[in-house]
Amino acid sequence: MVGWANGAAVDASGNVSIAGAVGTSNATLMPCYWRNGTLGFLPKDTGAPMYGYTNGVALDASGSLFIIGDAATSAAQTPCYWRNVALTVLPQATPTPLMVGKRVLVSPR
Repeated sequence: MVGWANGAAVDASGNVSIAGAVGTSNATLMPCYWRNGTLGFLPKDTGAPMYGYTNGVALDASGSLFIIGDAATSAAQTPCYWRNVALTVLPQATPTPLMVGKRVLVSPR
């Protein structure tokens, strides 16, 4: 097993959310999160990615969970984010360069 945690956020009630990835090897990493120590997996891009990972996590004032990361194949990485575990794939330029999201910031409304 391999895995790592890439960021943590704590809400006003003390709930801890951690973003990371786990798998049996680097080529099988699944993007995931832990909420108060309970593991949950994040969906990957429907374009049949081989693996995925996360790079940052934040909570907004209403408690929505935002995680940024990538879903990837051996040929390309797809930048994306998850809001409350729902996947949004970000548009890329053509031809597709290597794109990796690294930080997330949620501003109060």
